[in-house]
Amino acid sequence: EKNFLSAFVDLLLSDLPRSTRSAIISTSFILPWVVTMLLGPVVNRYGVHPVIRFAFSLKFCLAATALAVGPTSTYFLGFYAVAVRVLTECVCRQTPIVLADLVDEDKVLNMRPKTLAATVMATSAFFTKPGESLAPMLGWAL
Repeated sequence: EKNFLSAFVDLLLSDLPRSTRSAIISTSFILPWVVTMLLGPVVNRYGVHPVIRFAFSLKFCLAATALAVGPTSTYFLGFYAVAVRVLTECVCRQTPIVLADLVDEDKVLNMRPKTLAATVMATSAFFTKPGESLAPMLGWAL
């Protein structure tokens, strides 16, 4: 998504001025960091699971709105590209918290003297790292 966003913006939003497309791409790289920092207190107060659930609900509502609006509103498509990227990045940056919760819950439920943190983290990396590499290649091939 990071590597191909500029190509998608150039192809799908070619009728927007170049400066607007550059602003969309720049914003999509800066805003996830800002929103992730702002979400820290929200995660502390409500927990990571409700925040992730809300982010996915918001992405679903954005997708439904994009489907209803259609490809005619290029400015909305630009907003949609930025919003989806920001929400996706924020959810991905919460993954270590989810894994830590999983490890802690396993230790408590199974009364283990030591955690399975290394096993859980290694299993997560085993599945996510190849996906991060293969997904853009498959997307480009399709």
